[in-house]
Amino acid sequence: MPLSLRRGRLARGDLGRRPLRLAGVNAFALPWLGAFDRDRLERELDQLAELGLNAVRFVAASHGPDAEPHRVVPSLQRRPGVFGEALLEGLGRALEAVKARDLVAIVAYGNFWHWTGGFAQLRAWAGAGPIPYPVLGPGGEAPDWPRYARYAAGLYEDPLADALYAAGLERLVPLVVGSGADVLHELANEPRGTGARRAFVRWLDRHLATLRRLAPGALVLPGTEGSTRDPDAAGLGFERDHERADVASLHLWPENWGVHRPGADDAAFAATLAWARGHLRDHAFRAAAMHRPLLLEETGLARDGGLTAPGTPTTRRARFFRELLAEAEALEAAGAPIAGMLPWAWAGEGVPRDPGGPWAPGDALGGDPPHEPQGWYGIYARDDLAPLRDLAAWGRG
Repeated sequence: MPLSLRRGRLARGDLGRRPLRLAGVNAFALPWLGAFDRDRLERELDQLAELGLNAVRFVAASHGPDAEPHRVVPSLQRRPGVFGEALLEGLGRALEAVKARDLVAIVAYGNFWHWTGGFAQLRAWAGAGPIPYPVLGPGGEAPDWPRYARYAAGLYEDPLADALYAAGLERLVPLVVGSGADVLHELANEPRGTGARRAFVRWLDRHLATLRRLAPGALVLPGTEGSTRDPDAAGLGFERDHERADVASLHLWPENWGVHRPGADDAAFAATLAWARGHLRDHAFRAAAMHRPLLLEETGLARDGGLTAPGTPTTRRARFFRELLAEAEALEAAGAPIAGMLPWAWAGEGVPRDPGGPWAPGDALGGDPPHEPQGWYGIYARDDLAPLRDLAAWGRG
């Protein structure tokens, strides 16, 4: 049942006049499971379907070389123009399994961040010099994220790096389209225009057009975050970033953006919830003014007290998700076009070897990217999954 827009709302097939609500999870590991652990892929998607969810989101592209730090391996594209057959087949299997369960896939064809190689690796391949990984300095200095972001955003003004990105689209989009799965096609995970705002919007326009050419009739979106706490520094502008898109994307990160601190008292947590509801509301009405459905495609909260191991409580996370669902209901009643919600991130059976530590090759793939504390936002298969059931019920309307 193909996806479409009807009167500014997301729709699927012949479902009458009821708008489609995407209720799902981010699950970046699916292509790797399709390549190397098909039984687990089937079990994970079975569990998501049994919960009643109807969507998954993942990044299709990953870049080598596999000896580089801070990224998931093995990579799909080992070096420029060379794609590993195992992960190409794994991507295909993942899409087949998604289709078999009548799920919608939101597929990103790149990544601004380094945990899949991403824009930074494309720049390095194009001769921009060593990647300035955002890691602790030798004296304990904080990671220099702005320096990394400027390097990655250099892709928009780097013809060789951009050509590598475009070649990836030409290779991957036809494979995804050929799967027959219902897909929202996304340029990248969290692309930013840091230090290159004008080049960034030209890049968005150019490659949204590329997606339309490669996936005729499909819906496309940028994968941008909306307004972060400092959108000017991030090189983001919600309205302009979605001018040529079909669907508006929003990410909402209380802890990463300094709004929330695990272990804060109840009053501080109540303030976090109020901020989150307000942030969603602001973007929903801005999207409505543009006649775009709004997809909250990433949001999450740490486990209680910042713990990371399976079996530790998630009471605040559960309340956070339910508050967002309540806000989505209120916004829809007010006429705002909420297209869906996908928490970050499904870990499922991917229990970390060292909860709270980084991922290492040979470890199980979970929900958290390799450079982040494993279990930080990951939703384990044996967690209290009532919030996901609530999300699924909301998706069914």
